[in-house]
Amino acid sequence: MRALHRRGHRVIFYEKDVPYYELRRDFQDCYYCDLILYRDWDEIRARAINDVRDADAVINASYCPDGARIIDEVANAVSGLHVFYDLDTPITLANLAVGSVEYLRRDQILYFDLYLSFTGGKILQELEQHWGAHCARPLYGCVDPEVYGRVPAGWCAQPTGTAHVVDALRMRSAARVASALTNTLEGIVEPILPVVGRIKAALLAAGALGALMSGSGPTVFGMARSLDHARQIRRRVNRAGWACWAVRTHGGPAIRVL
Repeated sequence: MRALHRRGHRVIFYEKDVPYYELRRDFQDCYYCDLILYRDWDEIRARAINDVRDADAVINASYCPDGARIIDEVANAVSGLHVFYDLDTPITLANLAVGSVEYLRRDQILYFDLYLSFTGGKILQELEQHWGAHCARPLYGCVDPEVYGRVPAGWCAQPTGTAHVVDALRMRSAARVASALTNTLEGIVEPILPVVGRIKAALLAAGALGALMSGSGPTVFGMARSLDHARQIRRRVNRAGWACWAVRTHGGPAIRVL
């Protein structure tokens, strides 16, 4: 979109403002497109359809809430190129084969002049020959060189937290590994989702060696000395009203600390 802006195009980007995107959104506005965040499609429907009428190209995308309805309502207003961009084509087609998805119906594939797929290869032929796409082409995920750059040869990140975990793994001490684990996103997510802190407290109270939010949440995991210990923790946490599972970690020659 930044490149289109430099070439003199105007880009209007509509996105439904849902909680799981709101927590991870990088910005609320930007100079290279008109970013419109909406809570309800009906509130901005008239404006969006007017924008569609004036556009040289209109792109609908997968995983858009109420996407199939939106495609129906904008289709007759499109005067330029109509495109669908599928960020997970295998999942879309697998679901369409047995039913439907919220963002696309099988009959709507014919609406589009171009079907862009995050997945390439034989699935492009399948889209055209089996699903009726007029033209299917790959558009792979990419890195914006204006945001990301190459690091110098030989460069290696050694964050303090990672070094502590590596040291604990070398000592083969589950308790030390548990105490060394950190997740900087917890400080951002827990004030918004206090339940993360309550789940961690429940795991620790049940005997876990340590507890941590996984990734950007809201899943939380606890560490145990053994599978039997994990099962004891699971029973205690389940009795407290939480959903909890006891699982094994991957091991063997595929994972080594050098």
